[in-house]
Amino acid sequence: MLTRIQFEGFLKQVVSILENDTELALVQTPQYYSNLEASNVSLAANMQQAAFYEYVCEAKSISGAMMCCGTNTVIRRNALEDVGGFDETTVTEDFATSFQLHLKGWKTIYYNHVNTFGQGPENLGAYLAQQSRWSMGNVSVLKKVLTKLFKAPTALKPVQWWEYIITGSYYMVSWAYMFLVFCPILFIFFGFPSFFMHPAVYLASFIPYIILAYFIFYSTMKSRGYNFSRAYKGQLLLFISLPTYIRGTFRALCGIKKGFKITSKQTAHTVPYTTLWPQVLFWTISLAAITWGVNRFIYSFSAAIAVNVIWITYHFFLISSLFYFNEGQ
Repeated sequence: MLTRIQFEGFLKQVVSILENDTELALVQTPQYYSNLEASNVSLAANMQQAAFYEYVCEAKSISGAMMCCGTNTVIRRNALEDVGGFDETTVTEDFATSFQLHLKGWKTIYYNHVNTFGQGPENLGAYLAQQSRWSMGNVSVLKKVLTKLFKAPTALKPVQWWEYIITGSYYMVSWAYMFLVFCPILFIFFGFPSFFMHPAVYLASFIPYIILAYFIFYSTMKSRGYNFSRAYKGQLLLFISLPTYIRGTFRALCGIKKGFKITSKQTAHTVPYTTLWPQVLFWTISLAAITWGVNRFIYSFSAAIAVNVIWITYHFFLISSLFYFNEGQ
């Protein structure tokens, strides 16, 4: 909880920025969780916040497309009244309202100074419910963005359109990722090819790419003071959220409505695995595929089988973190 002095210090910094630019609608500041040690979930969720606020938000601010994140932000009253208040037609009203502000010509910026802290979800049930809401809301706003783009393509700058499309479609990546995850499983069980090149060529082209990608991510996170272990936990938590993202984006595409509900602040506890059945099913199928794949390799010594089993094993390791986050409170 903020003390009065802390709160006044936050407003003194942020309000002064608004006073210096009458065209500025809002100033967004970072949010970090203060309950990092409460559970594995809260720690990993905070790492995702760090990547978002320390890299994504800075880039969006430079592009003139910084959005309101719903917390730790100060909004100009005149700007909010100009767009008719918060857009409550989606469960991510902050993102939707930011779009309306930019359409009206208002500016927004990101002020990367930590002045306030919040409470992150401490168990998988609360975290996945939060991610479900965000994925549904973002895709709902994306539909509005695309509709407006076709009707009034000059309403925003090209870079702003791009930023809104990227943000709105972010959770749709889960569909592509799950397709890639299940490709080697389909090969092991049914013989459907997951790649159309010699395994040696595949490995020679892909390994340098994945090493470079991971090196850039972890080295930049380290430069900001985050070690490998914590950054990797954030990625693990993201991976086990893929089924939730798919369900949330599907509901949004189908126009299924869901009321807003704040993220639960219940203390850490184990969530029933019946609630996590998509992740458990994925874990079970992966284990069966590994077993069958190893059996096939023993009798055929196929390089293609080996490559696919390696991928399934890697994904199995990632999805197994489900038990780490659910049991290790």
